[in-house]
Amino acid sequence: MRSALTLLALATAIAAVVSLQGISRGFTRSFGEIYTAHSVDIVVSRAGSADRLSSSIDQHFAEEIAKLPEVNRTAAVLLDTLSLEDEGVYGIPVMGIAHDSWLRRDYEIQRARKNEVNPNDRQPDQNDTPRGKDGSAQVAGTQPAERTVWLGIHLADRLGVSPGKTVNLFDEPYRVTALFKSRSTWENGAMIFDLDELQRLTDRRGQAT
Repeated sequence: MRSALTLLALATAIAAVVSLQGISRGFTRSFGEIYTAHSVDIVVSRAGSADRLSSSIDQHFAEEIAKLPEVNRTAAVLLDTLSLEDEGVYGIPVMGIAHDSWLRRDYEIQRARKNEVNPNDRQPDQNDTPRGKDGSAQVAGTQPAERTVWLGIHLADRLGVSPGKTVNLFDEPYRVTALFKSRSTWENGAMIFDLDELQRLTDRRGQAT
């Protein structure tokens, strides 16, 4: 009886380890797809960080690295997870990417229809993407700029949201100006904010991962 219980416990432990290894490989593969989708060769993060999301470095390091010989281009990206509590969707991967970053040109974009577009809001273009709004600097006498977000096609399908619609984050409305399609499955389930807007939301000013 003891031998049987020991074997059962051992088999359970092995199954748990195999399962965790499978999850780990899947997570690694998902991040690998992101780098492949954007032709990224090297990722720079803080030494000793437990994972990409907990890494935190000054975003201006990207500019310094770009000055190195044989470096073609760089981009500062902030990764985190947020939740859309009104929709009951939690742990959504989010990316903060500068409005003029070359990374944005790698996505296939679906825009809002003209009758769904605020005429004061520029629509995304493959070569000239819209600037995100963080509300940090406002001209006297004007209304706060509208906050915007892009949704991956899988996340948009899950939420039943199309371009021009609104989602709420921390009781703040964000209008979906575009849906994007990536070669990365992970990204297709994510949201993209302008870098400074995500920094504001997560209280990580001037930081990247």
